[in-house]
Amino acid sequence: GIIPVYEFSRYGLKLSMALQLILLSLSLGDLINQLKEEQFEIKQEVIKAHAHSQASSEFLAKMSHEIRTPMNGVLGMAELMGDTRLDRIQSHYLNVITSSGRALMGVINDILDYSKIEAGKMEIEHLDCNLEELLNECVSVFSLKADEKNLEFVLSIEEDAPLQVRIDPTRVRQVVLNLLGNAFKFTDRGHVMVRVCHEAGDEQPFIRIEVADSGIGIPQEVQRNLFSSFTQADVSTTRKYGGTGLGLAICKQLVELMGGAIGIESQAGHGSVFWFRLPAVPASRPASLPAYRKVDLQDLHVLLVSELSVYASVMQQELARFGARVDVAEHSRQAVARVRDATDAYHVIAIDKELPGESGYALARELHDLLDPARTRLVLVTGLRDNEKQSQLDAAGIAMAINRPLSSAQMRDALALTQRSLPRRAPPADRGEGGKPPVAGEAATPAPAAGPAAGDFSHLRVLVADDNQVNLMVAVGMLGQFGIHPETASDGSGAVAAVTDADAPFDLVFMDCEMPGMDGYDATRAIRAHLEGTGARTVIIALSAHVMAEARRKSLDAGMDDHMAKPLNRSDLQQKLLQWGGS
Repeated sequence: GIIPVYEFSRYGLKLSMALQLILLSLSLGDLINQLKEEQFEIKQEVIKAHAHSQASSEFLAKMSHEIRTPMNGVLGMAELMGDTRLDRIQSHYLNVITSSGRALMGVINDILDYSKIEAGKMEIEHLDCNLEELLNECVSVFSLKADEKNLEFVLSIEEDAPLQVRIDPTRVRQVVLNLLGNAFKFTDRGHVMVRVCHEAGDEQPFIRIEVADSGIGIPQEVQRNLFSSFTQADVSTTRKYGGTGLGLAICKQLVELMGGAIGIESQAGHGSVFWFRLPAVPASRPASLPAYRKVDLQDLHVLLVSELSVYASVMQQELARFGARVDVAEHSRQAVARVRDATDAYHVIAIDKELPGESGYALARELHDLLDPARTRLVLVTGLRDNEKQSQLDAAGIAMAINRPLSSAQMRDALALTQRSLPRRAPPADRGEGGKPPVAGEAATPAPAAGPAAGDFSHLRVLVADDNQVNLMVAVGMLGQFGIHPETASDGSGAVAAVTDADAPFDLVFMDCEMPGMDGYDATRAIRAHLEGTGARTVIIALSAHVMAEARRKSLDAGMDDHMAKPLNRSDLQQKLLQWGGS
């Protein structure tokens, strides 16, 4: 009754509501179309990004292959030339070529690793590993560098450090070697030390690995960007140390992929400590791993004569954990005084060859006159490249000479070997009834040698297939050093013909993957098809300049047994011969 009833008022309200619904429908439809367009654009961007990533990965893989192929010829022929007769200048030039080539390969590997991480294609493995064995391998790589720069270099493993763990040994090794490379690069005097310890966590324990040095140190303002890509501490135009600035960035990403963290503690002029930690996941089958720590040096009385304070301190601390009683003398006069004043005779005296004011040989001769040779053994600790004559050792009364230990494990094993020649010992008087005499000769197996000796594999029938004549020369030359005179093929079809026409089956075939016409993959499939049902088993090893995981999988899927990345080197080739051909 408020609004008069007219035709307009009767239908106007209905018309306005209908118009409102129409306008809302049109707006909603427009909004839906906008959202569809945005989703389409997002999908297109994702497709473009994926295509760009794929293209970048393929480009880097291709460039890696193209660079590695000639580098195989450069480094391979340089290694072969090193075994020929060269004068001093030629040898120097060859060393420069080799070191420069290896430096270039390091840059290539860094760029490839970085690209794999950025593309999300870096794969992390979880394998049972003995961490002490792995770290001993790492420090052995830098043994010559430590000797050349006259640096103290030790590996310290704390008693509670977990050693039988489940990690990616390849990536852990890569991180440790990178950190050691930086430590030696920026340290000209003093020491470099690798330290392993246990670190508690809120939910799980961690392994903490530190690489400490007494080098130039890093200012605080530089540290915040140190793990960024293409960043270096020294950015001046006359950079002294060089490098790509990728190493630490790669280390950070690898450690984070393994579930850990990485950091630095440093001050300019006071050295640096780079550390990283990883989850301490116990090995699934610890009994299958070498147990380096099962050593009994109980009550072995040892005197270390060395002016190297860091080395002596680490040895004293760690050998004590295996039951040895260790004293330290910094110079010859202090050593003589300790021997004369000792109430309990020393069983082993380890003497540095180079001592302040006197040689180790002179001290050994003096101590030999004061000691009972039946109860005490003298050990000479020499530089890594020193080769002592047995006549000199005998004349000074020295039982054995060992190259400077890089870790307590090596000193421990040397003491265990020396212990075998000592008579059964009674516990010292100050131990009372609780003293425990060891069993004579009880010792651990010495640490494994750095690598197998070059063997004679002349009994093997070997075929090498490669379309690059330089790479073929490298492979043939290296195999010849192991007594092998291989047959060759320049393409896949030639390799198949060599196998099918052979009077006797080949033991090994080294197959280049990328060859014109029939490539190595198709050649392998053809060889496997020919040998099927014959009972013959020929091992086929891929030779490829591709190092991505996809390349290895592709080789195995084609029927190959193993994969070798170029450039070839003698030690890797020898390992494959031992693995697949026997010794």
